[in-house]
Amino acid sequence: MHLRKGFTLVELLVAMLLMMVLATLAVAFLPRLGDQQRSALGATSLQGWLNVSRYKAVRDQSPRGVRLFNGDTAPTGALYKYITKAVFIEQPDDFSGGKISTAIGDPSNKTIDFTGGINLTPVTSDPTSFLVQAGDYLEVFGGGLLHRINTVSTSGTQVVLDSPMPFPILLASATANYRIIRAARPSGTEILEFPEGVVIDTRTNDGPLDAAKFNYNNPLPWVNIPGANLAYVDILFSPSGVVITPNMTTDSLNLWVRDISNDATTPNPFNGDPTLIAVNVRSGLIAAHPPSTNPSDPYVYIRDGQSSGK
Repeated sequence: MHLRKGFTLVELLVAMLLMMVLATLAVAFLPRLGDQQRSALGATSLQGWLNVSRYKAVRDQSPRGVRLFNGDTAPTGALYKYITKAVFIEQPDDFSGGKISTAIGDPSNKTIDFTGGINLTPVTSDPTSFLVQAGDYLEVFGGGLLHRINTVSTSGTQVVLDSPMPFPILLASATANYRIIRAARPSGTEILEFPEGVVIDTRTNDGPLDAAKFNYNNPLPWVNIPGANLAYVDILFSPSGVVITPNMTTDSLNLWVRDISNDATTPNPFNGDPTLIAVNVRSGLIAAHPPSTNPSDPYVYIRDGQSSGK
């Protein structure tokens, strides 16, 4: 009768020790892998949203883009906020119809009356559905200064401008020679969200690729992204694929995507496996880069794309 040899006590102890080491390594590294996956997924999602918008702008021959909402969350007392949500946007055609004149009895020349049966707020009182909305621009007589619209009356027959008309347009001289350049609107109700814990960290945006201004402890958020004082910023692409966001102040929009799930009391921008999603304003090219580990110049790989693989 053949007897099968069993394991010795020493062999069992060695096997158990190896299992304990592997379990310890798993506990140490698996959460890290999860962080990397979330951060990478968030960066990939943002890059995908932007690329889809650019493709639609070229395909539809009409401006399309993404609206990033500034301020969903922030540490207590902080001057900055994180971005966790976005929506797709599109710019409707210019609006015209009927005639306009400055309101009687308004010496400021800021109130504009619409005549000829035009109703800017048809059917609904929801301002987001108005034909003309705050933030649109009025142009009269085919040129000159654009006047930003501050409010639209609930009656739908008046708008109030931020800046006065240079001269009154009397009711007897009401003109149809005008257009309203309408700003971008959300193109649907879909909310685009990052994976839980993943954000665009706006504290890194304190200068247009200016290494001397990169100061995470005293940030100037949004300086190199137009819309610093707004609740959101639009990244809008033209039918040719270039960025046409109004009042653009930089050659590159740099969006620092990272996972803040394991941030300490004083977060560091290099925590959470950050990825830089850079949008070149002139070409519309959207690229992902790692930030440089040198905090004095984290944007070096954006300026030198060939070195991003180093």
